[in-house]
Amino acid sequence: MAKTILIIDDRETIRTSLADVLAESGYRVLEAATGEEGLEKAREEKPDLMVVDTAMPGIDGHEVCRQIKEIERLPIKVLIYTGALSAINPLKAKRAGADDYIVKGLSPLNLIEAIEKLI
Repeated sequence: MAKTILIIDDRETIRTSLADVLAESGYRVLEAATGEEGLEKAREEKPDLMVVDTAMPGIDGHEVCRQIKEIERLPIKVLIYTGALSAINPLKAKRAGADDYIVKGLSPLNLIEAIEKLI
């Protein structure tokens, strides 16, 4: 059975391109446009891994991660996915419970490698 990945990003173009790459790699892909929607889908679907954008309106990616890890205590791996190298804050990601982080715009192979390392 294919592993399930939930993509949480407020930009539809990002979600669509990630979903295409991940589906081509054999993953079952779910999408959410907000942190709130992502939390709801995570509770319902219990994906193996979440790829979460950091900068979103409402609940940001770090808070989504914190809620999944500390409050919900779901055994879901979380990969923080940010748009700028300067936006990566390893300490903040670690405090939120992130399993890893990656910069948007790198080769899709980098994303697949990061995911395969986690699941």
